[in-house]
Amino acid sequence: MGKRRIIKAIALTVTAALFSTLLCTCKKKSDDSQAANGVNDGAKVITTGILNSFSSEMDLYQVLLSEGYGKMTLNKDGEYYKSGSGSAKLWVADNNGTSMIFRHRLESDVYGYDYTNFKKVKSIKTSVYSEAEEDVEVIFALEFADGGKSPIKKYTLKSGWNSLEYAVDREMLSMQFDIEKTMYLSYTFQTNETPYTVYVDEIQLGLTTS
Repeated sequence: MGKRRIIKAIALTVTAALFSTLLCTCKKKSDDSQAANGVNDGAKVITTGILNSFSSEMDLYQVLLSEGYGKMTLNKDGEYYKSGSGSAKLWVADNNGTSMIFRHRLESDVYGYDYTNFKKVKSIKTSVYSEAEEDVEVIFALEFADGGKSPIKKYTLKSGWNSLEYAVDREMLSMQFDIEKTMYLSYTFQTNETPYTVYVDEIQLGLTTS
């Protein structure tokens, strides 16, 4: 009788150990899957939200455009937007070699959002369609309330759709700027002798819990 109890106890112990191992394996696979999707990558990414999909004329008012270097209108042609029902159409004109600056606000009373605290922003992604016959350059930077600008990042726009991805180095930026008062996303488009058209759409922010 005692021998049977010992065998039964050993069997229960082995079963519990196998079940525990299975749970750990499943949890690891789940965590790895979330990390691959940008949900749990150590920086606590909780959501990727679209800041602007430029679906209406009101959406264009979130942008400040440098005067005299082109114009901006709302595009409704489905070939030139990624999401929503439109995009910002920019006609980039030459003005004595001066580039055109497209600055997007990070807070809006009309839409009720405030993303000026970049302690909670991990990444920025922007879709841009270029109709230029040749490669053109666009320079991205963050602008802060005190007038400072982050180090720039340059992109080369090819004909067709381009994805501009920017990783926010919050630790480095906080050493130079007050990143809790980040006011604008700044895109500077190179001007050519021949005017060209680009379409800006789907500006996304990767947000974190900390």
